Parts: sequence; structure tokens; C-alpha cells
Amino acid sequence: MQDQLGISAMQLNKSFSQIKVYCYQVAFKQQMISSETAQKMRKLANELKWQNSAQAVTDFAGFKLISLAPLTKLNSPEAEITEIDPITLNANNDHERETIQRIINQGIYSGAQRYARAHGLMCKKAAAATTQLLEQMPSDRIAINSTFLEVFKTVTLTPQLLSSGTCLLQFELKHSLAAKRHVNLQWVLKQRKAWLGSLRRVRNRYKSHNDMTMSFDFVGLEPALNAHSVQEGMAMSLLDYHLSQGNLTPSELGAAKQSAVVKVRTANGQLLFHLAYLLEPVFDFDSLSALEPVLLNRIATKLKWQVNERIHQAHALCGGIEFSELGCGLIQLSDPHINFNQLVMSWRLNFASGSSINEKDVIKYKAVKPITRKRIVPVIVGEHNDTGQNRQRMTDSINAMRALCTKSNKKVTKFVVIDNELELAGRLANKEVTDAIFLIGLCDKANKAKLRDEAFIKGAATQFMKLDHKPKTYQTTYYRNVAAGLFSKAGGQLAALTNLPGKVDLFIGLDMGGTHLRFPSVSFLFSATGAQLGWQIADSQQGEKLKGSGLTELLYKCIRNYAQTHNGNKPQHIVLHRDGKFYEDLHQIKAFEHEHDLKITVVEILKSGAPVLFRRSLNTLGKKEFSNPHVGDYALLEENEAILATYSAQELKKMGEQVTVRPLRIRKVYGDAKFVDVLEQITALSRIHGASLYRHPRLPVTTHHADRFATLRQDVCVDALSRMDRLCPVYL
Repeated sequence: MQDQLGISAMQLNKSFSQIKVYCYQVAFKQQMISSETAQKMRKLANELKWQNSAQAVTDFAGFKLISLAPLTKLNSPEAEITEIDPITLNANNDHERETIQRIINQGIYSGAQRYARAHGLMCKKAAAATTQLLEQMPSDRIAINSTFLEVFKTVTLTPQLLSSGTCLLQFELKHSLAAKRHVNLQWVLKQRKAWLGSLRRVRNRYKSHNDMTMSFDFVGLEPALNAHSVQEGMAMSLLDYHLSQGNLTPSELGAAKQSAVVKVRTANGQLLFHLAYLLEPVFDFDSLSALEPVLLNRIATKLKWQVNERIHQAHALCGGIEFSELGCGLIQLSDPHINFNQLVMSWRLNFASGSSINEKDVIKYKAVKPITRKRIVPVIVGEHNDTGQNRQRMTDSINAMRALCTKSNKKVTKFVVIDNELELAGRLANKEVTDAIFLIGLCDKANKAKLRDEAFIKGAATQFMKLDHKPKTYQTTYYRNVAAGLFSKAGGQLAALTNLPGKVDLFIGLDMGGTHLRFPSVSFLFSATGAQLGWQIADSQQGEKLKGSGLTELLYKCIRNYAQTHNGNKPQHIVLHRDGKFYEDLHQIKAFEHEHDLKITVVEILKSGAPVLFRRSLNTLGKKEFSNPHVGDYALLEENEAILATYSAQELKKMGEQVTVRPLRIRKVYGDAKFVDVLEQITALSRIHGASLYRHPRLPVTTHHADRFATLRQDVCVDALSRMDRLCPVYL
């Protein structure tokens, strides 16, 4: 049997192309500002849902609420609610499809709750309107032996309504890390106080009114406060407040009275005081690597799932769910509109004397363009680190860089040894180093961020290398990766893309870095000249959406920079890759097109939340087996939406047999570029990195570098960064 492509999803055995819903007009008793309308309507819908035996209710345009079943109770102290004539919603209308989707989300959760009770599972709401089913007992795959951590098999159910009316139900099996029942933040303060400096996320130990468990950023301990403290603007203490809200049981009251008070930050940036007893630490790969790295290293390989096991166990956990509110169950994927295919991939990476599809072949064929900075300055931080062995390791990196190019006449200066960033600043005070790149060797105690700032203030590029890795790390592959970063930041170009489908002059990657305070960051790539990277920055702001004229200003900076390197000519076609959802105003895009007489295609690239993409075959016993996809495999869900594999198990070698390769979700939201060309471009751009020869990014270089740049912006001095050459990939 030839391999067949598939995704880890089933579909509801009912069409939602048109649904009749009951409709209710809402008239609020007090005037409100427009920005509060959606929140107030959602809150009202939730209240009516619970008044009416958990019927699915959501808001609709024009101060309306809708439901699948008639509502008999319409009580609210804030509004008058009147039943009006039913309406019909259509899935091929974007706004109406979003409304139907919210109704379906509620129906999925209700059905999963009943299924969980009947099968001895736990059920909870998760982020982004998803539902999770968890086994009650810790996973039998991992013997964790921990006093504070448990690991559970978890299936996340994510519905997606297509414009055809088919509703997919994506399922993703993973291991969830959770604090043991006795582990709250009060326990952390007594038993693991050393965690406080690295603890990033905490969550309530109780559910909120919408059946969600709220999570927060942990800010710090408030030693001057206690559970009985009454804050300014509050009529009662924290303890009394949580008692009034039903967040404490009588058996917990004694411990809660002794609780410390901590400060947390909500998703919208609001600072709150909270009882440590009612919070627990959030454990995931990132947090555990900071809090308990030894434990994480011990269990990390067990947390991974081989794709065949993942698919079979996910089906075993969630197969047979019925959704009575929606009047349907689950069936195998059968929508004829969903198309599985593989890209042609005619593009190539050109080097000085050959071409391939792998950036690491620069070792064989040499770089397409030499470095432009004239001096390479090796710097060792800390006199105690100035050893013959460390000098040799840095020299090996420089020699590896020289080997990437057919000609390398750039001057390598003598080694410079400094104690810290202040000494570096002093040495650079009266020197011109804009033509230099510093290869900085350091150990953990050195302040990397401040060293980088001091170099950037003087316009010098930097490449860091650690001098305190384990000895086995210093292999040829390590030196070549350091060399690639050194080469790219010094103005060199490893490879140039050719035969890229679709006529595109300029690719742009946009990322909104940060959690609360956002750092809009742009990387761009000139495909016509072959992968010349650059960047632009905008002011920090709140929220995931680039506000006001911010997008227009960033676009203008990009085309101005393009003109400077293309004899004053502007790009005719720009492709904008948005890391995550495109929340910005498309009217800005259209106005920019009109003003500058060019075309823009806008593409969303979502790195999480996509269903697993797999190849399916039959073994010798006739049983289905699932394997990872090949590069270029894709599932076309809609005319302009696909699940795309930019990686394969073969590229990961032995590890590829033990893990599930994660695809991307790609959506074209604006523009007339052919969608299959968009997918080809993204796949080709994922083969470029500039500083990692042996493992290319899963994301295209546009959003991968924008993401790296946004991360850099959070701990770099913006004044220092502003002095750097915009064509230097400072974020590598």
C-alpha cells in the first residue's frame, strides 16, 4: 500500500453549512463605551448559559445573543433581554462562521465533560477555546519519582469549522506537567524558595466563572502584606474576598489564614495581589528547565511521543465521544474539499561553486558572498579564562569561518582580554570599530547583554561562544556553527535562493515579541539578491496588534532600505509573513499598496496549534501504521489555508524515529499570490538560517529571525541597537 497523507483530526458527522439559531435582543440598562461591548456581551451569554442548564449561548452582531435551543430564563440585572425571530447563520460567511464556531466550542466541551465522567477521565477548558481530556492517574510511561510534579497523558480537542460547513475535531496527545495536589505557592515559599528567582507563571487552584483556570505572570512576594490585609480600593481583605467568591472550602480556611501575599500580572498587564495558598506553579518544558533542570533531563526523552504511538493512543482516549447539544458524533475524515499533496520544490540554494537544498553544503561549495567587515577581534572575558585551550578553541572557530569562503583576507587581530563590560567600554571609548566584528569568549558569570550593548554603541557586531561547555561539545560541528554566525554577522552570505516560484522582490517577517509589553520586530530578506537579511524596529506597545500607523511606518522603512540597496528602485511585490495571527488592519495594507503602487501578500504562519501531519500505511498484519511526513507534504483545508511540513524525520536522524515532527499552519489572508507558491516559498525559506548549518529552522527565516529579534529586543539597550547596521543580523 502506498503511503497516504492524513492529519490527526476527525470530523463531526453533521454539516454546519447553515444552522438555524434562536435569537435574543439585548438592551443594556446603562450606557457603555464601545470597547467594553464584546466583553459585556460574552459575560451576559455565559450567565444565560448557566441559567439554562448549560445550553450553548454566544453573542452576535447588533447586541444579539444566539443559542441552538430556546432559552426559558432571560434574567439579568444589567440588561433587558427579548426573544426575537430565529435567524440562519451560514458557514461561508466569515463573521457568521466565527459565531457558529463559538457555539460548537461549547458543545464540544459539554460532550467531553460527559465522556470524561463516563470513562474515568478529567476534563477541563484550555486556552484558545480548546478542551482537554486527562487521565486520572499519572502516566505509566514515565517513572518520575518527584515530591512536587506529576505527569498526565492529555488529549487536547480543537474544533475548526470550515467554510464548507464541515467541522474538524483536531486531537493532540501530549504529556501535561502538573503540580501535585499539596504543591501551592505557599509550599514553594517554604520548601523551594530558590525557585522564586526563576518562577515565571502561576495559576489559580480554583476555576473562574467560565470554568477556566486563570494563569498569571508571577511578579514577586509582598512581605509587608498578609491574608487579612485590606488593600486600597477594596472593602474587605483578600481572605474575605476569596471566601465570598467560594474559592475556599471550610477545610482550607486555616491554611489560607496563614498564607503569604504575592503580586501577579494578568494577561492584559494588570497587577494584582493574591494569596499564595490559592496559586500553584505552572510547569512546562521552559519553566522546568529553569527550576529543576536535572529532573527535566532525566524525563525529557520519555515526554516525547513517537508519531505512531501518539495517533493510536489519542484515538483510544477520545474515540466515541458524542455531542448531544450539537446532535452529532465523530466520524473519520471524509470531506472531499480537503486535499492532501506534496510540493514540487524546484527551488535551490546557490553557493559559490554549486547548489543544493541544504545550507550546510556551504562547507563543500563555499559561500556565495564574502564578509564585508574588515577586522575580526577575538575577545576573552575574564583573565582566568585566558588559557591556551580557550584561545585555540576561538582560533578553531575563526579558521572554520575562513574555510567557508574561497577568499578570506580579513585581518584577525591579537587577542583582547577584559574583565567585564566596563573595561570593554573604556577600551572602545576613543576607537572606531564599525568595521569590526568581535568574537567574544565567555563563561556563565559574564554579562552577555551588557557586553553586547557596549559593542553595539560603537557599531561593532558580536558573535559569542561559550568557553565552559563540556569538553565533548567542542567538535567540528560546533566550530562550524559558530563560524556560520560569525560569517553572517560580518556581512557574508552563505547561500542565495534560486528558482523560487512566484515573483517576489521582498519578504518581510513580523513578530510581536513579549507577553504584555510588546516589542514589534521586523526581519526582511531580499530574494532578488539572494537572502540578504536586515531588520527594523518599532516602539514597544501593549497588546498583540500593531496599533495606529505602526505597520505603515515599518513597511515604509523596509521599502526605503530596499531602495538603498537596489539603485533606488522599490519592490513591486512584497510578501509579509506574520508570526501568529494577523490582527492588524488590512486597510493599512491596501492604502500602502495604493500610495506606493505595489502589491502585498499577507500570510499568517502559526507555529503551534496545527494538527499532526502524518503518512499512513499498512504493516504486514494489515494494521494501520503512522509515520512522520516528508518535507513539502501538506493538507489543504481551505482555498488559502494549509497544514505544511517543513521538516522530516530523516533530517533528525535517530531522534526522528522517537518524536513527532510538528507542521505549521499557513493562512493567506490577503493578496493575489498563488497559495501553492506561498507554501513553496515558506518551505524554501525554512532552509536558511545563517548560524546553524546542521539544523535548519521549522519556521521560514523571515518569522524565525523576527522571533529571535523580538526576543533580543527585550534585553538589549534600544539606544545601542539603533546604532547598528540594519543589514547585520544582530539577533543570530
